[in-house]
Amino acid sequence: MDRAFSTLFFVLLSGSLLASEKQDVAALVQELKTGKPPVRARAAAELARQGSDAASAVPALIDALEDEWVGVRHEALMALQRIGPPVSDSVPAFQKLLKNDHALIRERAAHALGLLGPEAKPAVGDLTMALTDKEINVRHEAAAALGEIGPAAKPAVPELIKALSDEQALKVQTAHALARIGAQAVPQLTAIIKDKGTGRWAVRILGEIGPPAAPAVKALCAELIGASDDEGCDIMQTLGQIGPDAAGAASELIEIVNNNKDERLRITAANALGNIRATDAVPVFKKLIEEDDGMSSLPLVAAGGLLLIEGPQGEDFKLALPKLIAALDNKSGLIRREAATMLREIGTGAGTAVPALSRGLHDRDPAVCVDCLWALTTVASAGELKKLVPQVVELLSSKIPYVRYTACYALGSIGPPAAEAVPVLEIYLRQSDAHLQLTSAWALARIRPVDQAIAEECIAPLVSGLRLPDAHARAQAAMTLGLLGPLASPAIEPLNGLLKDDDDSVRQAARDAIHKIQPPATNRKSANRPASNAR
Repeated sequence: MDRAFSTLFFVLLSGSLLASEKQDVAALVQELKTGKPPVRARAAAELARQGSDAASAVPALIDALEDEWVGVRHEALMALQRIGPPVSDSVPAFQKLLKNDHALIRERAAHALGLLGPEAKPAVGDLTMALTDKEINVRHEAAAALGEIGPAAKPAVPELIKALSDEQALKVQTAHALARIGAQAVPQLTAIIKDKGTGRWAVRILGEIGPPAAPAVKALCAELIGASDDEGCDIMQTLGQIGPDAAGAASELIEIVNNNKDERLRITAANALGNIRATDAVPVFKKLIEEDDGMSSLPLVAAGGLLLIEGPQGEDFKLALPKLIAALDNKSGLIRREAATMLREIGTGAGTAVPALSRGLHDRDPAVCVDCLWALTTVASAGELKKLVPQVVELLSSKIPYVRYTACYALGSIGPPAAEAVPVLEIYLRQSDAHLQLTSAWALARIRPVDQAIAEECIAPLVSGLRLPDAHARAQAAMTLGLLGPLASPAIEPLNGLLKDDDDSVRQAARDAIHKIQPPATNRKSANRPASNAR
């Protein structure tokens, strides 16, 4: 950024921040269109300050992205981002700005495209080119945007894999992007598992992808033989994240549990065996539990694995469950978390763990508290959950963001009996934290699904959730809008957009939501109206 532009930018920004009263949006749009360069930049900066209240200025701001003056283009970009998610019509303008001479403009353009998520698919080629930009911040935002686009960014996979050799900060962002692209990236990630440096990143990314990475199992098993301890742990964790489709790795993992001298490797292998539901590991796990001397956490992992493999109806259930419940009081926070996670996997069959999990809501480690809360949502009965509502409501005031998020989800899972949480959740709908808004809306829609006032407040955060890169999150947002029924009619247009989503579950959730919001009879009536008018 040249010095003159930098100085002007900060002068304009200071002026906009110091402004005490909001100016008329229409007047600002006129200034943006007809004023001199400093006036146009000031108008865009003021529109940015007004945020979502300046939504009507979006078309003019998109036009301003083509302004001859760099200061105006920058302020217009900032305004579009602060007003809210850009509209898909702006993609061509953002694509053009990716080639701007100013690095900050290129960076902001890539960021804006990322906010569009899958709708920015036409920009994949330009964002892929931006991965080789001379400025790391531009490369970082380009990688992030490709991740937000998701599976449709498959053409960028080769260049993203090259970026795994870039600076550390970019490696992390690139890894996230490849994981979000998902199954489309698996073949090329599998091909580099053996590479020094990037191979270890490939293993971790495959783990993030999870079950869709099953085609990589054979290559992962081959690399496990002769791997260093750290590399071996990464590979085994990935096999566990892939799940039952990695059953072909059971013999190698059992060998490590039985004969390796390294406790960490044995624990990691045992954990993977449980996650892949390896029935061959049952005798091994039973022996570890029976020979427990209290000096190792391996019997705990074995107990969890045994329950995952056999389920609550298994003949060894009574042998394993007490170990997990006792582990909730272990001195190690990591073991307490592991125990809570395993109990969550078991579900209602672990009902005797409810008292211990309830105590965990007051654990000194916030991560343990969250894991116990998640576990209670699957382990506790409806009556037990209702009794826990006051404790969960208390967690809404936690200073730790992820504790508040989890409390919102838990209260939503409880449903109408969690009505006492409504006042706090309504306040959270108006917070600046977008994720807190979304989780609060998710909860309120389940606690008060027929309350019109609440439904109207929930729609905007839920519609924003339809743009998230995670397919499960998009599906959940769509399902939640469906719960609101006809009250969610303003969400019909974005839900229709999801009917072309790359993910089957998202498309199905959108279809179901549309049918609940506009029942088939209404749809037929609407469909017939144009023909009637034509007559």
